[in-house]
Amino acid sequence: MTAELYVDVHFPRPPFGPFTYRLAAGPPPAPGCRLLVELGRRRAVSLAGRPASPPPSGVTAKDVQQTLDVEPLLPLPSWELLEYVARRYASSVGEATRWALPIPLDARRDDLLFLTEEFARGPALEGWEAEEAAAAAAVREAGWLGTRAAGPPEIIRGLVERGVLALEPYAARPPLDDVFAYASPEGEGPRGTRGRQLWEELAAGPQPLRRYYGEAKSRAALRRLLRSRHAALGLRTAPAPPPPEEPAPTLFAGGSRRSRVEEALGAVREGGAETVLLLAPEIHLVPAFQTWAADFWGEPFQSYSSEASPAARWEVFRRCRRGTVRRVVGTRSALFLPLPPATAVVVAEEAASAYKQWEGSPYYHARDVAFARASGAPLAMTAAAPSLEAYGAVASGEVALRHLPRAGGARPELTVVDMAGVVAAEGPVIFSAALIEELRAARRRRERALVIVNRRGYVPYIYCEVCGRALQCPACEVAFTYHRDEQTLRCHYCLRREPLPRRCPTCGKERLTGVGFGTEKLAAEVRLLFEEARIGRADSDALRTPLQVKTFWADFAAGKFDVVVGTQMALRALDDEKVTFVAVANADTALNIPDFRAAEYTFRMLTQLREPTPARRRLLLQTFHPDHYAVAAAVADDFEAFARRELEFRRRLRLPPYTRLINVVVAERKAAAARAAAEEVAARLADILGPEAEVGVPTPAPVARRRGYRRWQVLARVPPATIERAQAGEALAALVRRRGPLDVTVDVDPYDLF
Repeated sequence: MTAELYVDVHFPRPPFGPFTYRLAAGPPPAPGCRLLVELGRRRAVSLAGRPASPPPSGVTAKDVQQTLDVEPLLPLPSWELLEYVARRYASSVGEATRWALPIPLDARRDDLLFLTEEFARGPALEGWEAEEAAAAAAVREAGWLGTRAAGPPEIIRGLVERGVLALEPYAARPPLDDVFAYASPEGEGPRGTRGRQLWEELAAGPQPLRRYYGEAKSRAALRRLLRSRHAALGLRTAPAPPPPEEPAPTLFAGGSRRSRVEEALGAVREGGAETVLLLAPEIHLVPAFQTWAADFWGEPFQSYSSEASPAARWEVFRRCRRGTVRRVVGTRSALFLPLPPATAVVVAEEAASAYKQWEGSPYYHARDVAFARASGAPLAMTAAAPSLEAYGAVASGEVALRHLPRAGGARPELTVVDMAGVVAAEGPVIFSAALIEELRAARRRRERALVIVNRRGYVPYIYCEVCGRALQCPACEVAFTYHRDEQTLRCHYCLRREPLPRRCPTCGKERLTGVGFGTEKLAAEVRLLFEEARIGRADSDALRTPLQVKTFWADFAAGKFDVVVGTQMALRALDDEKVTFVAVANADTALNIPDFRAAEYTFRMLTQLREPTPARRRLLLQTFHPDHYAVAAAVADDFEAFARRELEFRRRLRLPPYTRLINVVVAERKAAAARAAAEEVAARLADILGPEAEVGVPTPAPVARRRGYRRWQVLARVPPATIERAQAGEALAALVRRRGPLDVTVDVDPYDLF
């Protein structure tokens, strides 16, 4: 009796899995193949995982109803990368596939069949069964359009396995460059002049369909050749390139953004790389990186980011899977494209916080995943000021560091204004006299200015001068931010809105006042100073949709703003050489956040301000802490001095890069239940991570209440290799389960401890 076979099945949406299903007769599917299974009372498309053990006695596993793929949708190297991400970041493989697949598995698009390149070269059907010949003929006649059904499933599967047909999942017509026309070796050739000329061209070598599709006469002649079977169309699949050399990962620092990218690309090309993945931290950088990479490499690079439609991203995914796209520029999700294992990876601006996935589990960091993705292939990184994690890898010898000369000579001077002295002399003001004078000078010269403050809204805190009560969100117990343009109080955690009361809700006095300032108030102050100036505001309140962001920066490029006020989102304006004055209105908003990376954030922001500048750009920084080592090092342009001081601080406190953090947040509507669950999680963490880990005492989260949930957190320090053990990763992932009102989130290498 044949032993029953079982397989782990994963879903890219809740309940994610894995779940054990029984396989019918036949070979087991490869990991990454699509399976049709019964989930509850409905049928669902899922992904096959690894072979599974039989279920416990008395438990009956459901059957896999159908295997939809011959070749896996996600090739084995891509699947292994997803398994690594799930293991390292305490997630399930099903959750990880959400970021790997640009369209849902249940997309309402059919699979299409095409002739393969090999079969189209010589489509001989002698000795075939009638059904096989009929299926191949039907696909051949469909040509570039493909066909949804050409015969019984078992016949189609056999032809795909033999390399006659190519099955394209969720397909549309492939690009003209990926379909080639081949001359049939049979017969004497066509008789017509144009048809024979075209046939002789194809006999000399296959040609891409694009060569003939753009001209009506050539297109018509090719159609006649296809109908008379003097030619056939085949879907091109390129073989994987040979593995390149594997030099030590290299970090390129200094220089300009473009010079760093070009040096990194040169390094991986010298290593023999033929396929390249260039990562950009922000969507708006992709077009520039794409242009620089194409100019340097001499070949086009394909873009891949969420700015493109799911259909466009799926087309790139399919072409990478076939090997017809070898060079890609994309944001962090491009890491999961099915490029060959020998693909070199370049992580541009590796220190950017945008590389951290924060929208949902797994909360991976693209820089760290790139090390696993490029295993066996060259890896390069670039940064104006390296992250301390990358610099720690340099210090340990894991990564080589190359300093690049500065482009365009010395950087512009950075003027630091001590606001403590300004306030002592002038009283509480937002703008110092030096900042106002620089703005006036820019206006006189008809040049652009940029003013940055990393805080949204009009004022971030409103309280009563009589009783001292602060106006707080009742669901989150954090201070409301006042937005004057809406005349509302807003919670930036749960997005609750309330009107601004005239009287204090506690004492009834009309003595409510605001403290601090955000981008909205900053823009209002600039407007008071320069009534005729055209002012643009760039923050997530003013630019809430991708269309608004795109429109704003199009207006900026067209010269419609004289002064741009915004959060870090506005730093995009630095790429414009017409911006000749840049001011940071309050550097202390970043310096004083309760985060051990606060000094690093401040130093990096100031370094970024000084990097891509024309010689005439002037920079001004307002701060109450001009002697802070992060500010002083940025003014002196001395990264090594900053790194020495900051690394010593982190070494003493056992913080990254000397250890790894795991932040587990437990949320429950009842305070007692949240605390009890956090204590249970802390005990479980100690068992999972072992004696080398330091598991902290459960404490209320910095934002102790959010959306009505009471939040407790447990912070653990672990040696770098601990969590990558398969057992530890799987056990941590098991903590993330909803049980009634309880919600548990595990964030490995957290960048937000709130």
